[in-house]
Amino acid sequence: MSYEQFKGRFAAPVNGLKLYRLRYLSVVPEMGNRSVMASGLVAIPETLATALPVISYQHGTMFDKDSVPSRPEQSIETRPILSQFGGQGYVVIAADYFGLGDSELPNAFWQRDSIEHSTFDLYVAAMKFIEQQGKRSRALATVGWSQGGYNTIILLRKLEREGIRVAASLTAAAAVDVGLVVMRNLTNPRSFEACYRATGLSNILFAMENYRGFSGTARDALRPEYFPTARALFDFMISFDEFIKRVPTYPRDMMRPEFVEQMLLGRGVFIQALDEAASYRWLSRTPLRAYLGERDEVVPDFMTRLAVDYQWVLGKRNGEAFSAGAQADHRATYAYSLIHAKQWMDERTK
Repeated sequence: MSYEQFKGRFAAPVNGLKLYRLRYLSVVPEMGNRSVMASGLVAIPETLATALPVISYQHGTMFDKDSVPSRPEQSIETRPILSQFGGQGYVVIAADYFGLGDSELPNAFWQRDSIEHSTFDLYVAAMKFIEQQGKRSRALATVGWSQGGYNTIILLRKLEREGIRVAASLTAAAAVDVGLVVMRNLTNPRSFEACYRATGLSNILFAMENYRGFSGTARDALRPEYFPTARALFDFMISFDEFIKRVPTYPRDMMRPEFVEQMLLGRGVFIQALDEAASYRWLSRTPLRAYLGERDEVVPDFMTRLAVDYQWVLGKRNGEAFSAGAQADHRATYAYSLIHAKQWMDERTK
């Protein structure tokens, strides 16, 4: 989707921002509630107002350790949300996730319980920090793109369970069912799929090994000639660009046929864990907007609608899905959502 096809503009900034890298304590449920130090971003508007709306932003998939919100100069996706909302008087907080930023853990890629703790514990720590700076939260909203859309739904469930009111929740190109993401890439690829879908699959395998204790799963799943490359990517020893030069375009071509067959039959701890990781199977009370791109090369439009459609069946009537356009790809969907949802977010967080 070309720049010229966009309608609307980012809001002109009315204030500057003070950016802080916040280090905070959390726990890893999959590792027996091991105590860990994590990092995230807190961006506080330079304004005389003391009661401010707060946005918790969940970032998308990163294939290197440092392109995270707490390093916004290296995170091209963080800067738009700082511009569109931080520049309009919103406090923006964003966790780096376990294994990224300052964290010394392995990458907690799509690990549901760790995602819940890293994002919620940042919220708790950030609220205390904001008060120390003479500010307070007027209203809370959650926003996430891509993998961050999945993480946003996970965080939203935790916030509601804790009795914390959320004024609005926004997702863009959200892959809310990680098992469906993996299986569709194996069985039903489209002609315009993203070049990095094999990257995501291999990282999930190694993350499951580290966090769920599924020893040997990656070696059982991957063909021997691709295992070392996949391991090196997960450990941040090689770049994404180097990885895609060494592996097949289609994820299925880098996997052992017998492992794929077991997945197709729904057998094995790996596919069962993916099924358990689905984020949307509960009834939310928070107003939700889910933005989809009809030419999204990563997350098909029907997958973004899942959270809205599933909860509609359960009786939720304040969830809506919006199309970013017939030619909107993965990144265009994110940009469109920030422009299109701004007024709605402003109204919800007054």
